Amino acid sequence: VRILTTYFDIQQLICKQKARQVDPTDSSFLFNIGLCYVDLSNYEEARKYFNIHLAESPDDPVSLIEIANSYYAQGQHDLSIRSYQ
Repeated sequence: VRILTTYFDIQQLICKQKARQVDPTDSSFLFNIGLCYVDLSNYEEARKYFNIHLAESPDDPVSLIEIANSYYAQGQHDLSIRSYQ
């Protein structure tokens, strides 16, 4: 079942990356690509996209929360706490 889930996670990621290419002005795709990487447990890549989204949409605090959550998921609790502050 996990292999099938991973396959669909990867397909979702590919779709969102293509959508970002179609409309590079919509920063929500960056956030969604970050979520796809979280689903794949690739937290470093997820943080990369959350940080880009945050730079393009600084008034959206959800990326900060996801960055903190990704550090927490990796057991990096100090970085997680700092991200919330």
